[in-house]
Amino acid sequence: MQPLLELVTPPPAALMTEAEARRQCVIDDDSEDDILAGLIATATGYLEAEHGILGRALITQTWRVRFPCVPAEAVVELPYPPIKSIEAVKYIDTDGVEQTFAPENYGMHASRSKSFVALNPSASWPVAAGHWPFSIEFVAGYGDEATDVPDGIVHAAKLLVSHFYENREATTDLPLRDLPLGVQMLLAPFRVAESVIA
Repeated sequence: MQPLLELVTPPPAALMTEAEARRQCVIDDDSEDDILAGLIATATGYLEAEHGILGRALITQTWRVRFPCVPAEAVVELPYPPIKSIEAVKYIDTDGVEQTFAPENYGMHASRSKSFVALNPSASWPVAAGHWPFSIEFVAGYGDEATDVPDGIVHAAKLLVSHFYENREATTDLPLRDLPLGVQMLLAPFRVAESVIA
C-alpha cells in the first residue's frame, strides 16, 4: 500500500506575479489579471510537487507523508526535494495515542535530487499500531520567494503561461512547435527520478 501525501501548508507566494505574466504575454493593462492568475496556478501545478513533472517542491511548503505501517528499513526516502527540514516524526502507540518520535533518534540526509530520513545507529523506529500509524512532516522548496527558485524553472513557467494565454482552446488549425530552447530543455536539469513514494 502506497504512503499518503497531504499538503499541510501551501506556498506563501506565487511563482510569478500577474505583472510579470503581463510582461511575458505583452499585455498593457491589468484587465486580464484574473485569467493570468489562473494560468500561473496551472503552470505551477504542471511543474511541481504532487502532480508536477519535476517531482520537486518550488516555493516553501509543508507536507505530511503517512505510512500504513512503521517503515521496515532504517532509511526512508522523502518526495519533493529540496527538503529544508523535518518538522516531526509521529506515530500512534499501542494505546492509540499519538506520540512524537524524539528528533535525536534520526537525521536528514539530502543531495541535489534525493532526501532521506535515516535512523541514527543506536535507534530503532517505534512500535506503532492502528490505521496509518506513522507519519513524517517536512518542509520542502527552494525558499519563500519566487526569486529563490532556479531561473530555468521560472522561465519555463513563464513560457507555459504565455503559451496557455495565446492558445486558449483545446484544438487549433495552426501547427504548434516547441521553441528552440523550450520548456522541456529548460526543465531537464531539474527533473527528479521517480521516487519510491508515488
